Amino acid sequence: MEKKTIAVLFGGNLSEYEVSLQSANTVIKYFSYHKYELYMIGITREGKWYYYQGTVDKILDDT
Repeated sequence: MEKKTIAVLFGGNLSEYEVSLQSANTVIKYFSYHKYELYMIGITREGKWYYYQGTVDKILDDT
């Protein structure tokens, strides 16, 4: 069976920026990689979008 592709977007120009990073961290840690292909998209506070390929722990560090 073909895997579905899922994108997790996090960050952004929000007052709750840190909450978004924490939520994404939790979702990604417990993600079903055997069922889905994951793309992580980080959005800076300035509104720039990036395809994120770093480790999950670095999301919490905002690095």
